[in-house]
Amino acid sequence: MSTVIDPRWQPAAAADYRALRAEAYAAVEQLARDQWTDYNAHDPGITLLEHLADALAELGYRGSFDVADLLTDAGGGIDYRQPFFTARHILTNAPVTNDDYRRLLIDSLGLSNAWVICKACACGPAPYPDCTDGELTFAPRWRLRPSQRPDEHEPAIIIRGFTDVLIQFAPDAELGNLNTDRVEGQLLLPDGSGGSVAIDAELRFPEWRDLSPAAYRLAGDPGATLTAWSIDRFSRDRTNSEPVDADDLRRGLRDIFFLDLSLEFTAGGQTINLQLPEVTLRLWKRADLPAGTDGATLTGLLEAGNLIDTYHRKLQVRAQKLAETETLLHDNRKVGEDFCRYDRIRAEDVAVCADLHLRAGADVELTLARFYRTLELLLNPQVPFRSLPDMEAAGYATEAIFDGPALQQGFILQDDLDASVLRSRVFVSDLINALMDIEGVLAIEALRFTVYDAEGRPVAPAHDWCIPVSAGHYPTLYLAASQVMVYKDGLPLLPRRAELTAVLNQLRAQDRALALPVSRLDYPVPTGTHRTRPGFLPVQRTLPATYGLSLEGLPDNASDRRVAQARQLAAYLIPLEVITASTADQLTYFGDLFSTDEGVSTTYRVPDLFDTGEPLEHLQDLLAGPANARDTLAGLLEREDEFTTRRNRFLDHLLARFGESMQDYTLLIHDQTTRQAYGPEKLIQDKVRFLRFLPEISARRGIGIHYRLEDGVCGYRNRSGLGERIRRLLGMEDVRAYFRLAIEKSPPGWKVAYTLTHPSTDTELLTDVAVGESYPTAQEAQAAAWSAIEWVVERGTDAAHYRTDGGSTFLTGPEGDDLAELPAGVTADDLRTFLADTLLRERLYVVEHLLLRPKFPGDALMDVCLADDCDHRGMEDPYSFRITYLLPADVAPFSEDMDLRRYADRLIRRETPVHLLPKLCWISDAKGESEYTPEELDALLATCRCPVPDELARQLSRFEAAWCPWLTANAAFAWPEINDELEAAVLDWLPQSATLSQGRLLLGYFGERYRAYVSRLVDNDDDLAGPAATWMDEVWPDFTADLDLLRTRDPALTSAWGLPDAARLNALRDLLTGFYTEWFAVSALLHRLLRVFQGLRSAYPVATLHDCDDGDDENPVRLDQTTLGTF
Repeated sequence: MSTVIDPRWQPAAAADYRALRAEAYAAVEQLARDQWTDYNAHDPGITLLEHLADALAELGYRGSFDVADLLTDAGGGIDYRQPFFTARHILTNAPVTNDDYRRLLIDSLGLSNAWVICKACACGPAPYPDCTDGELTFAPRWRLRPSQRPDEHEPAIIIRGFTDVLIQFAPDAELGNLNTDRVEGQLLLPDGSGGSVAIDAELRFPEWRDLSPAAYRLAGDPGATLTAWSIDRFSRDRTNSEPVDADDLRRGLRDIFFLDLSLEFTAGGQTINLQLPEVTLRLWKRADLPAGTDGATLTGLLEAGNLIDTYHRKLQVRAQKLAETETLLHDNRKVGEDFCRYDRIRAEDVAVCADLHLRAGADVELTLARFYRTLELLLNPQVPFRSLPDMEAAGYATEAIFDGPALQQGFILQDDLDASVLRSRVFVSDLINALMDIEGVLAIEALRFTVYDAEGRPVAPAHDWCIPVSAGHYPTLYLAASQVMVYKDGLPLLPRRAELTAVLNQLRAQDRALALPVSRLDYPVPTGTHRTRPGFLPVQRTLPATYGLSLEGLPDNASDRRVAQARQLAAYLIPLEVITASTADQLTYFGDLFSTDEGVSTTYRVPDLFDTGEPLEHLQDLLAGPANARDTLAGLLEREDEFTTRRNRFLDHLLARFGESMQDYTLLIHDQTTRQAYGPEKLIQDKVRFLRFLPEISARRGIGIHYRLEDGVCGYRNRSGLGERIRRLLGMEDVRAYFRLAIEKSPPGWKVAYTLTHPSTDTELLTDVAVGESYPTAQEAQAAAWSAIEWVVERGTDAAHYRTDGGSTFLTGPEGDDLAELPAGVTADDLRTFLADTLLRERLYVVEHLLLRPKFPGDALMDVCLADDCDHRGMEDPYSFRITYLLPADVAPFSEDMDLRRYADRLIRRETPVHLLPKLCWISDAKGESEYTPEELDALLATCRCPVPDELARQLSRFEAAWCPWLTANAAFAWPEINDELEAAVLDWLPQSATLSQGRLLLGYFGERYRAYVSRLVDNDDDLAGPAATWMDEVWPDFTADLDLLRTRDPALTSAWGLPDAARLNALRDLLTGFYTEWFAVSALLHRLLRVFQGLRSAYPVATLHDCDDGDDENPVRLDQTTLGTF
């Protein structure tokens, strides 16, 4: 099929040859109308003008290309180094508000709903400020001091910054409603003739987690197996053990039966025998029971059936979902805050009774199914997902659509979240309005709702106007107990049960959100057509042959004068040729102007025109230095200072588009001549590195580390988002800057490969091995490459992660697969050394004091500064909303420049979330006095410099040596659950009249002795292997001595503990030994970490003292900003 040219098409003004020629004629007429009045086509001036107009029209044509065309590279896409981010990448952010967390949980885990609630009470042990000793304790010490007045208030410190999370599981296709402990199924009763009668049955299990937390946790383990179960009692009464005969069974069908179960689990090599009393059974009679059916019959069917196993699988699925919730939340945890408990919300059954009158043409099953489904949604509103077109149609602006975390299934409106909050009651009038809007409904009469308790019994009375909802529950429609009578024209109708169930399930399926592809959740990236660099045809080569500059040239017999004239014309045209060729190249390399490629070295392109094989090679003899012609032209067009100015302006423009600025940093870096080594080139480098990773830096600016990450908690992949942003704003080193990505379109998807290049030698250190994998979009390919690069950096510093195969060396991933290959000539040591040296210059730690809190009674405590009059003014709490930045004092340019340090201090305080109190510490990693040789010490003293004292040496390395082992050990413990288990065990040991607060005091006094013992070991640098097994022999005598004092000082408390019984004390010792022995190592590591952390001191540049005659002010002494050394 031929292409038809539209005769009405008009080129752009810059590409219209006729318009350009006419404008040129007008310019000639205006400038030379006194000497030149007739413009003939054969006039040389007109000929040159027309040829130049033609060259400009060609440039105008190329300049009219779409910007997407100019940015599209040979791979078919826009280069990853172009900072043109989509709305989904640049406008979204990690969770900030509680509603953001709700969106993230509902979207990522497929939950029906989630609620995030700020916690007002403590999450773990609450320490007490002791004014006398000026430190924190786990129990008030006035009871141990005979002369001290009792403190009746005992104000414990409530460490703040915690959040509780409640989640509502989505319905499971096999297990049903996961939010309830009710299990439903059918029992097949033998009818005596070889057949069977199906009867619906439901078991309701009691909530037993708080009674035995350890067993509950093990039962929900994915590897746990329910090996055996039996029914020990089947009765109509809660406590009666009389057997249920056939008559008792029939009489009790309208009520519930009670079962006592014995369960046996195996998990992790352990066997758990569990007794579950008062499990309730309800039978829904749809037909007459076969004769002779009694309790023993049902016991046998239940033991042989799968209802009990279904309950166990329900426990496992819930435990898995809760574990996924914890992982997701900790991966997006706000810096300075933490999550305390994760739990499911309970379903509270609500049955409906009504008379439903339908219109004449209404479908009975469809209308009744809509009635039930509408009630389900009204009692338990869903959180629907919206598509991008839906949001646009609703009138939301782009910045409002993409506000919050990037979701995978769609967008969630704030109104929908507000409509699905936890409720304490539901008004029936609100339900009636929606029910009457159902197509086919004529009237609703006798509408009543009945709430059922956890055992499955109705809670009287029925509710006509308002349905109460218990705390920590949500209402759900209890279909099995609901009865809706359907009438049409006054006649009662019975719906077909199977069809009603099928239609209701279909309506539920229609309401489930379907995951949308990412392409429908974002505005697409513009894709253009790659425009290759055009071949340059000089204007002089297009002139007629008579000018002597065409490819034919002059005849051999041309005179010297004629040759000189042609060469003069050629020289005259050179500036015009350079302009047209440079402009064409500028359009070809248009993307370089905005690129975040650190290799960009010019903003004005100058092509090579005079070298051999180039368009103007015949003019080489006209040039003074033909070999350097291009460099000379480049210097004329753009000097080095002009390049840095223009390049910085381009980058500043891009930064401003995202609301970012590095202006203060720019002014400081230029302020002194001593900083010229970190001048314009470093500014460009810092801005480029900031822009390249701006979506991640911006989105995760308030996120802390994932301290529950058991694998790689200290690795490169697990770094604070706040710290990463500050690194980039301060221009610190970034190992990712030395990786290069190659992304190209490879239908039907995109392929990516990466390499690591040494910045000094420009040699490749590794190459990607997974180059064959395809991704749907270029953005997904880029994200996958950076994720693999993070693994490369994390694992590349460990020699154990390399393998050799023949003559090749490979870096392996966490699953044993190959991540990258080292080129020939590059050894594993070369790569390890490069990565380690680069990462040393990246070190910056954001230490969240909340993470250092005591996890159990007896854990390490931070030092505090308390007033003698106990007027603490907030100083008694060193944990809540406090963070400390640890920055390297030895890394240039901050090692000697206090102005830049002050700028860094201001910037860090500005970037810190406003509710956090930051402390900054510039710590040195210089070697100590004992590490110098005598010759080095003499050299230092000769320059009036003193070595660093050993106690202040290697501070950053000593902190790392304490920080990482503690993080690794601490990651394995779920402390809130463990504390619950400890308190439950102690309460079980105490008399029944004892309260939880009394149990916590007992643990607090024991914890004080435990903490003192571990602290002594750490302070003395003792080996912890032996004490880890014998610690109780040292702690228990001191604790029992304290108990004797407590009997005297507070007999009411010790009486509540029931201490006079020696046998019970031995049981307490065994109980505490079982818990605390497991925590000994991690607690000792926290003691060691706090000892190092609280001893860190900022290091300052050494100043120089001068007398009155020597007025050298280059390195003056400044208070709190310099040091004079040690004498």
